[in-house]
Amino acid sequence: MDDILKKIHGALVSKEADGSLPYLLVLCGDHGMSETGSHGGSSEPEINTPLVLISPIFKRKAEMEKPGVVEQVDLTPTLALGLGLPISQNSVGHVIPGVLEESSLREQLRFLHLNGHQLSCLLKDSTPEYEKETGFEQFRVAEKAHGSWMKLYLEGNTSEVLTNMGKKVLKQYLEALAAMSSALSKQLGKYDMYSMIAGMVFVFQLLLVLLLAMPEALSGSASVDLPVLSSLLSLPFYLLCLFLASVHVLVCTSAESSCYFCSLSWGLVFAAVAFSSAMFCILISLARRRLPFGSQFHGKSPQSSSGSEWMLSELDVLLLAGTVGHTLSLAASSFVEEEHQTWYFLLNTLCLTVFQDVCRKYFREQRGSGDEEEPILSKKSQTFSHSGSDIYSEKWLALATPPFTLLCCRLLRSLNQTGVQWAHLPDVGHWLNSSEHKVILSLLSAFCLGLIYLLVQRRCSWVSKVALAFGLVGVYSYRAAVGNVLFPWQHSSRTTS
Repeated sequence: MDDILKKIHGALVSKEADGSLPYLLVLCGDHGMSETGSHGGSSEPEINTPLVLISPIFKRKAEMEKPGVVEQVDLTPTLALGLGLPISQNSVGHVIPGVLEESSLREQLRFLHLNGHQLSCLLKDSTPEYEKETGFEQFRVAEKAHGSWMKLYLEGNTSEVLTNMGKKVLKQYLEALAAMSSALSKQLGKYDMYSMIAGMVFVFQLLLVLLLAMPEALSGSASVDLPVLSSLLSLPFYLLCLFLASVHVLVCTSAESSCYFCSLSWGLVFAAVAFSSAMFCILISLARRRLPFGSQFHGKSPQSSSGSEWMLSELDVLLLAGTVGHTLSLAASSFVEEEHQTWYFLLNTLCLTVFQDVCRKYFREQRGSGDEEEPILSKKSQTFSHSGSDIYSEKWLALATPPFTLLCCRLLRSLNQTGVQWAHLPDVGHWLNSSEHKVILSLLSAFCLGLIYLLVQRRCSWVSKVALAFGLVGVYSYRAAVGNVLFPWQHSSRTTS
């Protein structure tokens, strides 16, 4: 990495010698690293990273000073002002003072005023009582003092009074910017937890209902019997409505900040409370009907239940638990860096479990509760409904599929590593996503969605086939709406700059 930075710096120096504008080389990191080599946590070595700015306009200091602490959001307004660009409207950072030291006092005050105006406008839009904020009041005071300083400056005053007054205004601006940036960071860092929890409860209730009703939906009759009427007429439904309504009133009356769910009308709130209560009662009824313990409440043993009862296998439990664990890991702050490992571990475990199950199916069988397992291939009296070649090919295909899947996953993980080791290879994803090849991407997407339909619909009912077809068409339509793919009646348009 040192050699790469040396080459970049040398190229910038040689380009500056040709008479171009001064360069600015910014070295920073997205995260630090602990002593054990990990990152993504909240320890000091992991969240503190160095920031180095190299430019010929900066004077070389005789002694190395202890570097100050700046926030990551401060880099945006600093680079914007340095490049002569407007600061982003939603930026909450303030300019780094050390970068402006070589500029004139008038330029420094102008940059700070631009940053303060942007932060004050953002504070007005995000905080109803913005006038009571300390940073906003300080900015108004500094702005008035800046106007007085400019009046003396334009009059040609060059006394020491002007310099001292300018330094005082500079200090006022810096204090105001720091206060407004801190207030905005705290304001934008607050989440509407009550509304988020309510939305998650609704989504998970619907998901569980779909999971419990899936065996009936995928059967030949494609009929789903949801106990809606019995749930609405049950006593737990009304008790849940009263309980959730009281929780809503308690949360909304004690909330310090605004809440989306609390701002809804009472009619919508009552509908949401009734919906959640009904879904909970339906889930309890479906669970008692589907799961093994449900038959025990009715005085029946699991063996006496009908053959259509839905039982979770080991693979189903693994998939459900792994999916829930991976979903929960998405809430971590370092998802891009670390939490994708959860899916890799789940997939590897699933492949190994399937491989073990296939080996047990084709090579060993359980002849009784007290008998030992015996290889199937050694039984000469075993009869099959298929020919020997079909059984042989099916067996080895089933055995080869899990290891082949693991091998493909390992190759994909090597391609997913960061660095420049794959920079010399063509980027197929970039080639497909370019506007010139949008037609090819559209054809490939349509082919993949059609292949998914052909592989999945074979054992589904006609209702499930229609629902699957509409779902896949919806996926393609969404991608076409956001501009990733094209409909057959659309034409590819190349972007011009």
